[in-house]
Amino acid sequence: MGIQREMLRLLMNRLRLLAMWLALDSAPITTAKSPRWKSAQLSIWAAEAGFSPSKRQFFLGFRLHLLVSNTGAICDFVLSPAHVGERRVAEHLLAVEAAWQNRQSALFAEARPVLADNGYCGDWLAGLFGKHGGRLWYALRRSTEATTQEEAALRAWQRGLRARIESVFASLEDQFQIEETRARSVWGVMTRVVAKLLAYMVGFVANEALGRPGTALKSLYR
Repeated sequence: MGIQREMLRLLMNRLRLLAMWLALDSAPITTAKSPRWKSAQLSIWAAEAGFSPSKRQFFLGFRLHLLVSNTGAICDFVLSPAHVGERRVAEHLLAVEAAWQNRQSALFAEARPVLADNGYCGDWLAGLFGKHGGRLWYALRRSTEATTQEEAALRAWQRGLRARIESVFASLEDQFQIEETRARSVWGVMTRVVAKLLAYMVGFVANEALGRPGTALKSLYR
Protein backbone atom coordinates (compact mmCIF):
# COMPACT_ATOMS: atom_id res chain seq x y z
CA MET A 1 0.00 0.00 0.00
CA GLY A 2 2.87 2.36 0.78
CA ILE A 3 4.31 2.02 -2.73
CA GLN A 4 0.92 2.50 -4.34
CA ARG A 5 0.22 5.54 -2.16
CA GLU A 6 3.49 7.20 -3.22
CA MET A 7 2.74 6.51 -6.89
CA LEU A 8 -0.72 7.99 -6.41
CA ARG A 9 0.71 11.04 -4.66
CA LEU A 10 3.13 11.69 -7.55
CA LEU A 11 0.31 11.53 -10.10
CA MET A 12 -1.96 13.76 -8.00
CA ASN A 13 0.73 16.42 -7.51
CA ARG A 14 1.54 16.42 -11.24
CA LEU A 15 -2.08 16.94 -12.34
CA ARG A 16 -2.83 19.32 -9.49
CA LEU A 17 -0.62 21.91 -11.14
CA LEU A 18 -2.87 21.97 -14.21
CA ALA A 19 -6.19 22.47 -12.39
CA MET A 20 -8.15 25.67 -13.04
CA TRP A 21 -10.56 24.97 -10.19
CA LEU A 22 -11.28 22.14 -7.75
CA ALA A 23 -14.40 20.43 -6.44
CA LEU A 24 -14.89 18.83 -3.02
CA ASP A 25 -17.27 16.00 -2.12
CA SER A 26 -17.50 12.62 -0.38
CA ALA A 27 -19.00 9.14 -0.89
CA PRO A 28 -19.65 6.18 1.42
CA ILE A 29 -17.35 3.14 1.60
CA THR A 30 -19.68 0.45 2.89
CA THR A 31 -18.39 -2.50 4.91
CA ALA A 32 -21.82 -3.71 6.00
CA LYS A 33 -25.46 -2.72 5.72
CA SER A 34 -27.89 -2.61 8.61
CA PRO A 35 -28.58 -6.36 9.07
CA ARG A 36 -24.87 -7.12 9.62
CA TRP A 37 -23.79 -4.05 11.62
CA LYS A 38 -23.22 -5.88 14.89
CA SER A 39 -21.08 -8.74 13.56
CA ALA A 40 -19.21 -6.60 11.01
CA GLN A 41 -18.22 -4.02 13.60
CA LEU A 42 -16.26 -6.69 15.47
CA SER A 43 -14.03 -7.46 12.48
CA ILE A 44 -13.37 -3.84 11.39
CA TRP A 45 -12.98 -1.84 14.58
CA ALA A 46 -12.68 1.60 12.92
CA ALA A 47 -15.90 1.25 10.91
CA GLU A 48 -18.63 3.57 12.14
CA ALA A 49 -22.27 4.23 11.33
CA GLY A 50 -22.94 7.04 8.86
CA PHE A 51 -25.70 8.38 6.66
CA SER A 52 -25.63 8.72 2.88
CA PRO A 53 -27.90 11.61 1.76
CA SER A 54 -27.79 10.56 -1.91
CA LYS A 55 -28.96 7.01 -1.12
CA ARG A 56 -31.02 8.08 1.89
CA GLN A 57 -29.83 5.23 4.06
CA PHE A 58 -27.53 4.48 6.97
CA PHE A 59 -24.45 2.32 6.50
CA LEU A 60 -21.48 0.98 8.44
CA GLY A 61 -18.04 1.81 7.14
CA PHE A 62 -15.99 4.77 6.04
CA ARG A 63 -16.30 7.91 3.95
CA LEU A 64 -14.03 8.83 1.04
CA HIS A 65 -13.47 12.58 0.62
CA LEU A 66 -12.04 13.72 -2.73
CA LEU A 67 -10.63 16.93 -4.12
CA VAL A 68 -11.06 16.75 -7.91
CA SER A 69 -9.83 19.08 -10.66
CA ASN A 70 -11.92 20.59 -13.44
CA THR A 71 -10.64 17.88 -15.82
CA GLY A 72 -11.61 15.03 -13.48
CA ALA A 73 -8.19 14.26 -11.99
CA ILE A 74 -8.03 13.33 -8.30
CA CYS A 75 -5.86 15.92 -6.52
CA ASP A 76 -6.20 14.83 -2.89
CA PHE A 77 -8.19 12.41 -0.74
CA VAL A 78 -8.97 11.48 2.85
CA LEU A 79 -10.49 8.21 4.10
CA SER A 80 -12.33 8.78 7.38
CA PRO A 81 -14.75 6.81 9.59
CA ALA A 82 -18.31 7.33 8.38
CA HIS A 83 -19.42 9.31 11.43
CA VAL A 84 -16.80 12.06 10.99
CA GLY A 85 -18.44 15.24 9.68
CA GLU A 86 -17.77 16.44 6.15
CA ARG A 87 -16.86 19.94 7.32
CA ARG A 88 -14.26 18.60 9.73
CA VAL A 89 -12.46 16.72 6.93
CA ALA A 90 -12.98 19.64 4.55
CA GLU A 91 -11.13 21.89 7.00
CA HIS A 92 -8.09 19.62 6.71
CA LEU A 93 -8.27 19.28 2.91
CA LEU A 94 -8.68 23.02 2.42
CA ALA A 95 -5.77 23.76 4.77
CA VAL A 96 -3.55 21.43 2.74
CA GLU A 97 -4.76 23.02 -0.51
CA ALA A 98 -4.11 26.55 0.81
CA ALA A 99 -0.58 25.59 1.90
CA TRP A 100 0.06 23.96 -1.49
CA GLN A 101 -1.17 27.04 -3.37
CA ASN A 102 1.06 29.28 -1.24
CA ARG A 103 4.09 27.16 -2.13
CA GLN A 104 3.18 27.39 -5.82
CA SER A 105 2.19 31.07 -5.71
CA ALA A 106 4.59 31.93 -8.55
CA LEU A 107 2.48 29.78 -10.91
CA PHE A 108 -0.92 31.25 -10.05
CA ALA A 109 -2.02 34.84 -10.56
CA GLU A 110 -4.82 34.30 -8.02
CA ALA A 111 -6.14 31.56 -5.78
CA ARG A 112 -8.06 28.75 -7.48
CA PRO A 113 -11.65 28.39 -6.27
CA VAL A 114 -12.87 25.22 -4.58
CA LEU A 115 -16.51 24.30 -5.30
CA ALA A 116 -18.57 22.46 -2.69
CA ASP A 117 -22.19 21.39 -2.32
CA ASN A 118 -24.59 22.54 0.39
CA GLY A 119 -23.18 20.00 2.86
CA TYR A 120 -20.20 22.35 3.25
CA CYS A 121 -22.19 25.58 3.37
CA GLY A 122 -21.41 28.18 5.99
CA ASP A 123 -19.36 31.35 6.13
CA TRP A 124 -17.15 29.89 8.89
CA LEU A 125 -15.47 27.33 6.62
CA ALA A 126 -15.23 29.77 3.72
CA GLY A 127 -13.75 32.42 6.01
CA LEU A 128 -11.22 29.98 7.45
CA PHE A 129 -10.07 28.99 3.95
CA GLY A 130 -10.05 32.65 2.92
CA LYS A 131 -7.65 33.59 5.71
CA HIS A 132 -5.09 31.31 4.10
CA GLY A 133 -5.63 32.85 0.67
CA GLY A 134 -8.15 30.36 -0.71
CA ARG A 135 -11.64 30.79 -2.16
CA LEU A 136 -14.47 28.41 -1.28
CA TRP A 137 -17.67 28.63 -3.32
CA TYR A 138 -20.40 26.62 -1.64
CA ALA A 139 -23.94 25.99 -2.81
CA LEU A 140 -26.84 27.26 -0.73
CA ARG A 141 -29.33 24.74 0.62
CA ARG A 142 -32.17 23.92 -1.72
CA SER A 143 -34.65 24.97 0.96
CA THR A 144 -33.30 28.51 0.52
CA GLU A 145 -34.92 29.86 -2.62
CA ALA A 146 -33.07 32.11 -5.03
CA THR A 147 -34.08 35.74 -4.54
CA THR A 148 -33.14 36.95 -8.03
CA GLN A 149 -32.88 35.54 -11.54
CA GLU A 150 -29.13 36.12 -11.47
CA GLU A 151 -28.78 34.05 -8.29
CA ALA A 152 -30.78 31.20 -9.85
CA ALA A 153 -28.53 31.29 -12.92
CA LEU A 154 -25.44 31.27 -10.68
CA ARG A 155 -26.69 28.20 -8.83
CA ALA A 156 -27.35 26.38 -12.10
CA TRP A 157 -23.86 27.30 -13.36
CA GLN A 158 -22.26 25.99 -10.17
CA ARG A 159 -24.25 22.74 -10.32
CA GLY A 160 -22.99 22.27 -13.87
CA LEU A 161 -19.38 22.62 -12.75
CA ARG A 162 -19.85 20.31 -9.78
CA ALA A 163 -21.20 17.60 -12.05
CA ARG A 164 -17.54 16.83 -12.76
CA ILE A 165 -16.83 15.36 -9.30
CA GLU A 166 -20.11 13.47 -9.35
CA SER A 167 -19.06 11.84 -12.62
CA VAL A 168 -15.71 10.89 -11.04
CA PHE A 169 -17.46 9.14 -8.13
CA ALA A 170 -19.80 7.44 -10.62
CA SER A 171 -16.80 6.21 -12.62
CA LEU A 172 -15.06 4.91 -9.49
CA GLU A 173 -18.19 3.02 -8.52
CA ASP A 174 -18.99 1.73 -12.01
CA GLN A 175 -15.47 0.67 -13.03
CA PHE A 176 -13.89 -0.20 -9.68
CA GLN A 177 -16.83 -0.79 -7.28
CA ILE A 178 -15.08 1.49 -4.79
CA GLU A 179 -18.08 1.71 -2.46
CA GLU A 180 -17.94 -2.07 -1.84
CA THR A 181 -14.39 -3.07 -0.85
CA ARG A 182 -15.32 -6.47 0.71
CA ALA A 183 -12.37 -5.99 3.09
CA ARG A 184 -12.24 -7.58 6.54
CA SER A 185 -9.82 -5.19 8.24
CA VAL A 186 -8.93 -1.49 8.32
CA TRP A 187 -5.71 -2.15 6.43
CA GLY A 188 -7.69 -4.08 3.85
CA VAL A 189 -10.06 -1.14 3.31
CA MET A 190 -7.18 1.34 3.05
CA THR A 191 -5.17 -0.87 0.67
CA ARG A 192 -8.08 -1.48 -1.69
CA VAL A 193 -9.19 2.16 -1.75
CA VAL A 194 -5.66 3.35 -2.56
CA ALA A 195 -5.29 0.68 -5.26
CA LYS A 196 -8.58 1.67 -6.91
CA LEU A 197 -7.73 5.39 -6.83
CA LEU A 198 -4.33 4.63 -8.35
CA ALA A 199 -5.95 2.51 -11.08
CA TYR A 200 -8.28 5.41 -11.89
CA MET A 201 -5.38 7.86 -12.12
CA VAL A 202 -3.27 5.55 -14.30
CA GLY A 203 -6.23 5.20 -16.66
CA PHE A 204 -6.73 8.97 -16.59
CA VAL A 205 -3.10 9.67 -17.56
CA ALA A 206 -3.17 6.96 -20.25
CA ASN A 207 -6.27 8.51 -21.83
CA GLU A 208 -4.72 11.98 -21.87
CA ALA A 209 -1.56 10.56 -23.49
CA LEU A 210 -3.77 9.06 -26.21
CA GLY A 211 -5.57 12.37 -26.76
CA ARG A 212 -8.85 11.24 -25.22
CA PRO A 213 -10.83 12.64 -22.27
CA GLY A 214 -9.12 11.47 -19.09
CA THR A 215 -12.33 10.27 -17.47
CA ALA A 216 -13.32 8.03 -20.42
CA LEU A 217 -11.94 4.91 -18.75
CA LYS A 218 -14.13 2.48 -20.69
CA SER A 219 -12.40 3.53 -23.91
CA LEU A 220 -9.19 1.89 -22.65
CA TYR A 221 -10.52 -1.66 -23.02
CA ARG A 222 -12.99 -1.38 -25.88
